[in-house]
Parts: sequence; structure tokens; C-alpha cells
Amino acid sequence: MQSHNVGKSAVLFGANLLFLAGVFASPIGALPLAGFLLLGFCAIKTVQRHPSRLLCWTWVTVIVALFIWLQGYALAAFLPEVPIVFSTLGLSYILFRILHMIYDGVEGTLEYKVSLVDYLNYTTHFLAFVSGPIDRYQSFKANFLSPLPAQTLMIRATLVRIVKGYAKVLILAASALYVFDNVTPQLFAQEGVALPKMVLLFSVAAACYTFYLYMNFSGYMDIVIGIARLAGLELPENFNRPFLSRSMLEFWSRWHMTLSNWFKQYAFNPIMAVLLTRWPSSRMAPLFGVLTFFFVFTVLGIWHGTTPIFIAYGLMLGLGVSINKLWQVALTARLGHKGMRALAANPLYTYAARGLTIGFFAIALLAFWMDMSDLVALTREFGVVGWLMALAVLSFGWIICVALQDLITGRSRWTFEWAKAPALVSYASMAAVIYMCITTQTILNKGAGFVYADF
Repeated sequence: MQSHNVGKSAVLFGANLLFLAGVFASPIGALPLAGFLLLGFCAIKTVQRHPSRLLCWTWVTVIVALFIWLQGYALAAFLPEVPIVFSTLGLSYILFRILHMIYDGVEGTLEYKVSLVDYLNYTTHFLAFVSGPIDRYQSFKANFLSPLPAQTLMIRATLVRIVKGYAKVLILAASALYVFDNVTPQLFAQEGVALPKMVLLFSVAAACYTFYLYMNFSGYMDIVIGIARLAGLELPENFNRPFLSRSMLEFWSRWHMTLSNWFKQYAFNPIMAVLLTRWPSSRMAPLFGVLTFFFVFTVLGIWHGTTPIFIAYGLMLGLGVSINKLWQVALTARLGHKGMRALAANPLYTYAARGLTIGFFAIALLAFWMDMSDLVALTREFGVVGWLMALAVLSFGWIICVALQDLITGRSRWTFEWAKAPALVSYASMAAVIYMCITTQTILNKGAGFVYADF
């Protein structure tokens, strides 16, 4: 069994090396990544041998500072540039993996002896290198040693998931991106146009980009999770129907779940623990929560990009989650827990909450397709009234979509499960979807790419 695991690790290591060789144009361009990985491994081994919080935070500071320098953040502009051309692809996700291992190494929760090969397999796993999901080392190791059984029905269900992933990326995401690319030039070219038309153009662009982002990212996750499962590896889920969320708090428990859980476990919870230990007060807890939300989401925004608009993105997410939390606290104090449960069961309240959640998130995502000058110019045209109108249009549009979906699924008694259908029907359906993917790409003459490859 031990020799089998060693051989399996060697095969995965070889696959990772081949992947990296294809990603980086030259060995010199991969040197910064190699140095970053080596430094991370040294940090982990050091804190495991000498568990000290001071040593832990020293290493965290060094690793984060190196990351900021390599990524070219403005706050590191005073430092000399790296004298070679290199790629930072995958560096953001590697950062999270290294930081969690340093922290867990100090806490003594790394259950396995970390070898260099296992460490490199975890940090450079070719299926999750670019986009995540951000699995913990403990889960990765356990799943690697205990692969899924190769059952016929499981294989077919996995193939169905992979095909659905390609359909999301090549049909749905590509179509949404096509509409988005045709609408945004009209939005930024408008001068002296009536406010309602500008709001409508922005709302269409924001809705299309949000749909594109989700279908692109979740479709890619379906593909890599499916391929990993066929290889006997289990990657964690990253999405759980986030557009049905009734609050921003619920949304972040459904969207990019591995990233959300990482920030919750290694940023939000430790900060809250320190604050509540220093100032133990139940009345102050909501205020501490708001402050911590703002800090965590600001860091999350900065992680997504180096330009100032990503700070605004993080602050806006922090604002949304904070308002959501204070609203829940106020309503619970006024209605009580029983009243809150009754309100949450009210369909009108549920639809309104879903609409506002997704409408707010769609506006926040403008950081991914605008720069700060575009945002300032649009705000000058919109004013407060325009932004409120945009929120209303996006929210109401999503309410209609969800209501129609509930109406259709509620009245339909027939469902088609690809994996459980007869083999001929199942594989014919998958072939039809693949054909639709090829046809859509031919018509659009443009792929959807992968939106998170830059992070």
C-alpha cells in the first residue's frame, strides 16, 4: 500500500511538472514561482519544528510581502523590479495554501509529515493550480490516499458533469460574454443620454457579466472536479447554487466556498476571537463583526487585483455583508426568533431578499470590467438616484427570473437525470451537448476564456 501511494505521488508529481512546463515559456520565467514555493516549504518545516506564534507571523509577513512584490502592487512600487520576465499565474492560490499550512503547522493540526513531493503536489496540483478550489492540505492528503471507487454509474455521472461544465463555459458563458461585449461600448459611448437608458444599459451589462462570471467559473470547476474524480481524486465543491441566496451572508457561504471558508477560518474567526477576548461584550459583538467584515473583505478585494477599484470592490462587499448582519440583528431584536422564522418563510420577503442580494453583488462586480476613471464618470452621470435605479432594475429582473424558475419547476413533474438514463440515451445527450458547444463557438467565433486565470 505504501509503495502504491509513493508511485501515485510520483505520477501526480510528473503530471504537475508537465503542466508547469506547458504554462511557463521558459525555466527562467518560473524562477520566482520556484523561489516562492521553496520559501513556503522552509517556512512550514520551520514552524513545525519550532511552533511559535512570533515565528509564524514573521513567516506570514515575509511570504505576504514577497507576494505583494511579485504581483506588482502599487504599495511595493518603491522596491526594485524583478530583473526577468516571469508569470505570476497561480500565485494567489498558492499563497493561501502556504499560509494555511504555516498556521496549521504552529497549531499542530498538520496530521501528516509533509514531504517536499507532497507539498509540491498540493501547491501546484495541475487541476486546481489556476482557479482553486482552495483545498486544505489535510483534506487533499486524505482524499489522495483514499480515492473514490471506480463504479460505472459514478463514472457516467462524472462524465455528465464534465459535459455540463463545458456547456456552461462554451455556450452559456460565451453567449453572455458576447452580449456584454456588445452592450458595454454603448454604455461608455453615451453622452447626454437620458438617465433611464444609461441605467438600462448598465443593468444589462452588469447582469450579463455576473452570469458570465458564474457560468465560466462554476463550469470550469465542474470540469476539473470531474476530471479529478475520474483520476481517483476528490476536490472540494466551490459553488452551491449561490443565486438562490437570500442574504449576502448566505451568498458567501455558497459562492467560491473554499475561498470564503479560508477567510472565515484564517482571518475572520481569529480576529473576532482576539477582539472578544480583549473586550468581552455581547453588545459590542455586532460592531466587532462589522469592523472585521470590512477588514476581511477589503483584503479579499486587494487579493483580486492591484488597482484602486478592487479596494472599492472589497469595501462594497464589506458594506453589503455588514448591513445584512446589522439588519438581521435589528429584526431579531424586534421580532424575536419566531418572528424572524415567520418572515423568512414569507415568499414576498424571500423573493425581495434574493433580488437585492444578487442585484447588489452584480453592481459590486463592476470592479472586474471597469477601472476607477470609468466608475467616477458613471457615478457623475448616475448620481445616487441612478445607482438606486440600477439596483432596483437588477433586483427586480432577478426576482422575475427566480419566480419563473420556481413556477416552471413547481408545475413540472418530469425530470431527466442523465446519469440514471439508459446508457444510449445518456451518451447521446452528452454528444448532442458537445455538438451544441462546437456550434456555439463557431457562431460566436469567440471563446469564453477563463476569467479567473488572472488572479
